[in-house]
Amino acid sequence: MNRHDGSARPAATKRTVTVYVHNAHVNSASEEDTMTASDLNAILERYAIKRGALLSNLADADRRVVLCLAARVLRDDAVLPESEINLLLDDWLADEGAGLHIDRAELRRTLIDAGLWQRDAYGREYRRAAVADAALADCLQQLAQLDAGAVIRAARAAHAASRAERARQHAQRQTS
Repeated sequence: MNRHDGSARPAATKRTVTVYVHNAHVNSASEEDTMTASDLNAILERYAIKRGALLSNLADADRRVVLCLAARVLRDDAVLPESEINLLLDDWLADEGAGLHIDRAELRRTLIDAGLWQRDAYGREYRRAAVADAALADCLQQLAQLDAGAVIRAARAAHAASRAERARQHAQRQTS
């Protein structure tokens, strides 16, 4: 009798604890994983129609592209306070990043952990990092030569048109 009310303590039960990692790890790419322009376009088009995707559930190449897209909201030469970074990330998450299920703080930490951004010692200012990972550097370079926003918007528009056409065909079959 260990309880204050005099009743016996229930038998101990074995519990399983699941730990979720907030910061998705970005694996380095080998030479075989080098991305071509068509690979990049395919990833952007595939990502464009996602809703509620977790970074940890994306394939390595897809995760790399999405993180590089997010990292680009901060210009190469800019040093910005956290408040401005938050506004930039909010805008990105509402547009190009709308397919992700992530908040700005988690995304900010993930970009730092991936080596795409740096934070000063006080955690007040952010800047783009000199990227050491060859696959991330290659991805950033390829994205710089592409209007990723236009690719994403076009893929979303094509997907919406396809869905509308399927809905129209379904409605037609129902009335026939």
